Amino acid sequence: MQPARALAAALEPVTGQVYFSPECHAGYAALGFSPSSGQANGVALPDGPAYFTSRGSVMGQVPGELVAAAFAVFNPAAVIPSVTYGWTLTDAATICAARDHGAIA
Repeated sequence: MQPARALAAALEPVTGQVYFSPECHAGYAALGFSPSSGQANGVALPDGPAYFTSRGSVMGQVPGELVAAAFAVFNPAAVIPSVTYGWTLTDAATICAARDHGAIA
């Protein structure tokens, strides 16, 4: 395995938990987002709007187009409306705080 891939594999469980942990899902649901839709291989699946809005919140309350561009592996047709909807439920500081709280719970 190449060093970069080995590093990514080692860090993913730590950094990726903010997208999949029950504590983060609970915080997002408390803000009005849908709860996790279930599990895949023992990992809680994220609500799309909560996922994209929380992930984009580290850049501030930016439009969905910017979130889609920053995380370009996702289809903008899924990202943009998810973020637009997410900003009707919360603001960047609040969902970012929920994300941080869930990450250290």
